Amino acid sequence: MGKNKIFLWLFIALSALLYSGCRSDYSADAVERARDYALHNLRGITESQRAFIKFTQPEIYENLIFPQVVTPVDEIGHVKKEDYKDFPLAPYLDLMHCSIVWAPPDLNAKIVVVGDGQRNMHNWSPRRVLIKNYIPADPGFTAAVTACQVHVKDNMLYLSTAERNRIRFSDPAEIAFTKIDIALPHVKEKAGKSDWELYLMELKESKKEYTQISLIWNGDKADQKIVFTGLTTTGSLAGWKFQTAELMSVAKLNKNRMTQAEIRKIKVVPAKPLKQIHPAAPEIKRTNPQTSPDAPEQGGSIIYHK
Repeated sequence: MGKNKIFLWLFIALSALLYSGCRSDYSADAVERARDYALHNLRGITESQRAFIKFTQPEIYENLIFPQVVTPVDEIGHVKKEDYKDFPLAPYLDLMHCSIVWAPPDLNAKIVVVGDGQRNMHNWSPRRVLIKNYIPADPGFTAAVTACQVHVKDNMLYLSTAERNRIRFSDPAEIAFTKIDIALPHVKEKAGKSDWELYLMELKESKKEYTQISLIWNGDKADQKIVFTGLTTTGSLAGWKFQTAELMSVAKLNKNRMTQAEIRKIKVVPAKPLKQIHPAAPEIKRTNPQTSPDAPEQGGSIIYHK
């Protein structure tokens, strides 16, 4: 009977060891740690909201902090490659910013437990808990501001450091419909196109209805503005294309603003509804026994730079 108990305990220990070695997803453990952390640290929520956190499954928001790599070695332990960019990626060891999120009823906000860990949430630990409102992203606005920031960094060297930093690190003070005298986008000549084909392309381009929108930052002087002007065919910042930028006087800007009557005539194309974007699963390749494994529980799987 004693031997049977010893064999039973050995079997249980071996099974637990094998199970822990084969695990590839630690999100359930991370959720429990986030739940305990939120319930311990949150103040000012109702008992029903605490029960919601305790008994419901949350959402997980994640973003990459930096990718992990492995060092390929040959049979005698020498590094195979010298260039870091050629090293294979280890996706299961990527350091991720992962937030575990509940949306309790009657709160009009979300409860967010912020933490970081590996992509499979191994070693994930909570850092803080927030009650936060998420504002839906406006991709048109983000793309337009980014285009202005890239332009000022590379081209508008005559601006002061304060003006350049104001554009690079803050949102525009104003977005306005304008009628500044700029040329319409021209069709770039393409190799192999005949004169007739180029003419038809230009004719098609001329029939487009462009709306001019300017993103405006304040200058250092009260009577100056930094104006980035672009064109769009949607009547909004969706599809906005940068055309020109100028350190402009307030008087000139005001002369080139559209009137309310002109603005009312602009046809706005309805924006497509935003969808949740899920990144494609990486293509996994098996390592050989001499290659450092990215994660023991995955059996040494890696992905190479494409």
